[in-house]
Amino acid sequence: MKYLLTLSLLLSCISVYAQQPQIEEVEIVDESEVAPDIVHSDDMIFDLTEEMAEPVDGMNAFYQFLAGNVVYPVEAQKNKIEGIVYIRFIVERDGTVQIAESLPGRELGYGLDEEAIRVIKLTKWKPGTQRGEAVRVRKVLPFRFKLASEPNKKGKG
Repeated sequence: MKYLLTLSLLLSCISVYAQQPQIEEVEIVDESEVAPDIVHSDDMIFDLTEEMAEPVDGMNAFYQFLAGNVVYPVEAQKNKIEGIVYIRFIVERDGTVQIAESLPGRELGYGLDEEAIRVIKLTKWKPGTQRGEAVRVRKVLPFRFKLASEPNKKGKG
């Protein structure tokens, strides 16, 4: 009985295996043959590239630049508005930022979105590359706005 059960299990596995399609050959197709007008388009924006766009002087210098150039809008300070603005922007082939916007539905208002966009447009980037050529790359970066905490006020007593 044990052998009969094992034999039937083995036959069912073989039959399932036999029904699956077998791959005889895999061919890698050059993208330019499939869609040459899209692959080599000057307007194409990449989200992922072989070499991603990065700030010219590195991320540490980039963050220092942002910290030194962001001006907290007065209206946001008066209303004690804090939070994160997500800025989506395009790094062009020459490393400049031409298009920048806050992600829809993630705006903070009170001038914070506009300030983050203003500062990101001042930055210089090493462009992303695809197949050894500079390409346009879309990036999204969070900007955290946080007011300095007020010193503790101790009452006289």
